[in-house]
Amino acid sequence: MDQRKFEPHHAAIGVGILVALFTAASGIAATVNGWHDDSEITREVFGNIPDALKVTFYTVIPVLIVYGAVLFANRMKNWERGAPSGSTGPLTGADGSANAWSTNQGDYGPDSDISLRSPVIDLTGIPTAELSLDAFRDADGFADTASVRFLDATGLIQLGFGQPIDMTVFDGDWTNLVIPVAPEALGESVIIEINFISDNSEDTFSGLSIDNVSVSAE
Repeated sequence: MDQRKFEPHHAAIGVGILVALFTAASGIAATVNGWHDDSEITREVFGNIPDALKVTFYTVIPVLIVYGAVLFANRMKNWERGAPSGSTGPLTGADGSANAWSTNQGDYGPDSDISLRSPVIDLTGIPTAELSLDAFRDADGFADTASVRFLDATGLIQLGFGQPIDMTVFDGDWTNLVIPVAPEALGESVIIEINFISDNSEDTFSGLSIDNVSVSAE
């Protein structure tokens, strides 16, 4: 049984549907019932417009409202922690654990540009270090990208170059990735940022999921 939880982007779609229904009902009801403003000073909204066109207007506008709500909802999808539940990809965390971080627990949305940031990590006095994480890559294989960045903990300024995560790979299981910490981040207090970017296509993939993230000195 599908037990996906209510998510913020569902609220955007719900609000859009309510506004669309109200718009359609108010316009069609006024036309069907012949409601008019009896004030001495008034202005006719639709002058000499056939009822059929009025009904068409109040049908098309709600459809556009719902369409806009869906597009907005797709932009609200973000990194989420929990049991992955995309159309493809993992259904558990690494090693069968209950939770993982995923680019939305279901399928990721088009035009995503979302970042997951770690707590502050103190690398003072550390000459070399590496980032280890278990990843499950499940995107479109050519236009979607991901990267790891090391940010200064105070000003969130990127330190060194970002390290790309190869999203052309389709993982059949969780895969361990080891990424060297940028030399510019060594000796500093840093925040690790994992960024995922998708194109504008509607894809039924889970995107990028990560688990078992750790930083160790070499």
